[in-house]
Amino acid sequence: MPIRPGFPSLEYYRKQHNKTYDPKRQTGLISDHGENWKDFRSKVNHIMLQPKTIKLYKDVLEDVASDMVAKLRSDRDENNMITKKIGFEMNLWALESIGVVALGTRLNCFDPNLPADSPARKLIQNVHGTFEIVEKVDFGLSPWRFFSTPMFKKAMEIFAEQERLTKLFIDQAIENMDKSKNNSIDTSNSEKPILEKLLEIDVRVANVMASDMLMAGVDTA
Repeated sequence: MPIRPGFPSLEYYRKQHNKTYDPKRQTGLISDHGENWKDFRSKVNHIMLQPKTIKLYKDVLEDVASDMVAKLRSDRDENNMITKKIGFEMNLWALESIGVVALGTRLNCFDPNLPADSPARKLIQNVHGTFEIVEKVDFGLSPWRFFSTPMFKKAMEIFAEQERLTKLFIDQAIENMDKSKNNSIDTSNSEKPILEKLLEIDVRVANVMASDMLMAGVDTA
């Protein structure tokens, strides 16, 4: 079983922050180890690695890619050069793409007029903030392992915000699923979206997996 250094602060948040400590509480694929990792992986593996599921997202992911190309075109200056940080732009593309799969919706990351107080904008900022804070608390000196520090408290706030925002989008997805089940269209033979399959396992599994997908998707872009 894998025992890997990763995101100990995130593991702490999901396992015991403001909770009764339970060593068997699963925290997700990017932070769990050993038997907990194996058990969580076995729950989601058959859902995440289904090639036929790709067909569900083919068209919308092509739309995301086209929107990304259009955005980069519009960002060119008079010398036909892109002056913005291309790494950040690629992160937006990754987040928009993963959001479709993880949350079942477009986040509209490319929209310059997206309201600052909208859940989508907050989630975009949160995911980027997560990587910044994790780099400081987990890959530098880590006194938070012995006593609470201001940086550690900020990390817990960021993780809590991500959990809240992810739950908000998943609750919206559940509401949309319930509405579709009440219509007259027979979808019994249709391939179900990844989020719907995860929700059939457990709501917490869906929340944790969605958060992990957002972080991993942006991190590997």
